Amino acid sequence: MSKFLKRTLVAIILIAVVVAAIFLHPLFLAGLLMVWVLLASIEFTGLLAKQNVRLPRFLLPFTNLILPAVTVYCFLVLHRTVSAFPWPTVLLALGLVWVYVVFAAAPRGPKLVFGSFGVLYLGLLPTHLFLLRQYTAEHTLAGFIVLFPLVATWVSDTAAYGFGKWLGRHKLTEISPHKTWEGTIAGILFSILFAVAGLGWCLPAAGPAHRIAIGLLLGIAALAGDLVESIFKREAGVKDSSSALSEHGGFLDRADSLLFTIPVFYYYLTLIIRPA
Repeated sequence: MSKFLKRTLVAIILIAVVVAAIFLHPLFLAGLLMVWVLLASIEFTGLLAKQNVRLPRFLLPFTNLILPAVTVYCFLVLHRTVSAFPWPTVLLALGLVWVYVVFAAAPRGPKLVFGSFGVLYLGLLPTHLFLLRQYTAEHTLAGFIVLFPLVATWVSDTAAYGFGKWLGRHKLTEISPHKTWEGTIAGILFSILFAVAGLGWCLPAAGPAHRIAIGLLLGIAALAGDLVESIFKREAGVKDSSSALSEHGGFLDRADSLLFTIPVFYYYLTLIIRPA
């Protein structure tokens, strides 16, 4: 099978799994989320090991499951709502995870920094996809709103890659040598265009100014998420976090931008737009 066909097949399977998990019972999304957290955390620990920052291999992955597990428990067992979400409980869980990682790993220097960062990066940030799904369900918003930041991120990344290949002349940063200013600007512009068009029919509460702001923020967040992972891969001397998804790289590679865009969209929606 050619690389293109293999890449296309993997992409179709991934899209089908994610869409199904979002629109079926929330337990499906919760299960998918926790599997991804586990696998991405293993990849992240591997990237650190290549930089001689050696945490116990399964300590960070399993402790990162605590926060999404507590979140799912609060919603599906305690039947809490997003508006009455028990943040003290979640913060306590996050604190316990952090303490566990810090002391169980007996960190020195970089271990302390990267172990703590790993909890926030791969424990806290991914949980926002489940929060977004629950928020839209409670407020009877269009289901596409959950998919919106995912599709917007793909649009931004695709435009940045395509225009960077076509028109790119000025390198953006040494962190990611293939990124250009031309591609970056195109990615942000296409993110804005998609937000203006996509949110116009599925989120009427978002006026033109909000749509432009969301598109701009998501374009910047997608770039930031990509660059954050690129820093670790560059220091580790690898192109991908793993080869688990064949031509698509690893689980972390497929969602690096989403780790930033989903929380940004969630907080803009819940704190600024606040649909009735």
